[in-house]
Amino acid sequence: MYGKIFSDIWDSSITQYDGDVIYVFIALITLADSEGYVRINPIALANRIKKPIEITTKALEILQQPDPNSKNPKYKGKRIIPLKELTNGKENRGWWIVTYTEWREIARRIDQTGKTKQRVQTYRKKHLMPANPVTVVTERYKALQSVTERYKALQSVTKRYRALQSVTERYKALQ
Repeated sequence: MYGKIFSDIWDSSITQYDGDVIYVFIALITLADSEGYVRINPIALANRIKKPIEITTKALEILQQPDPNSKNPKYKGKRIIPLKELTNGKENRGWWIVTYTEWREIARRIDQTGKTKQRVQTYRKKHLMPANPVTVVTERYKALQSVTERYKALQSVTKRYRALQSVTERYKALQ
């Protein structure tokens, strides 16, 4: 499985516990299915994450407790709920991560935004469109201004040339 871990985890109240609790929680996130269910027994989990069963069990007990400091009021701040409790005993192994689907949706939106940005950049490159149309308009205006200034300068030179030509013709006529 795959689970996206956000840096917000380090700002949450889970950091009040030791590193083993955080490690077990991150392991559960990465082992969860798309709905946040982790169907594994504690012994298999401990073996999979290479932690002693005592440490794993203690961490799971902490994660199942209400947390009054939690930002999420769902289930009184519990981070995981045993499937046995959720299914009235029908499933006897595993846990459900309470906020998994919410964080998965946030990750989906972030990924979608990134993909959209990439698609737009590819389209603009392919169609030779600028990343910022306002910049192009400004650059074209400046170029037009420059052309206008050059045209005015050329008109001035042309007037002087015609005046000089007129003077030259009059001088030739006098000789």
